[in-house]
Amino acid sequence: MFDVDASGSQHTIGRKPWTYNLGANVTWTLPVEGIDLKARLSVYNLLNDQEVINVRGRYEKQPGVYRTTFGTGTRWQSPRYTQLVVTWNF
Repeated sequence: MFDVDASGSQHTIGRKPWTYNLGANVTWTLPVEGIDLKARLSVYNLLNDQEVINVRGRYEKQPGVYRTTFGTGTRWQSPRYTQLVVTWNF
């Protein structure tokens, strides 16, 4: 987030929270004779934490007119999602 002084200079007024992403996956080797067949299930953002990663940084619409959206979030971390991959090596 930013603060703009009378000269128009931007200064940081705070920091966004730490962002972290915990994921997990498990792989199964499927019992198929003579074929290397595997399945992997992955879960991304396991804790479903969605912190703000970008904020609006423009302070004024025009000189002296404050933007009410200044400092509000524009982008967040991706929500929890999963992926299933099946591989067949021959």
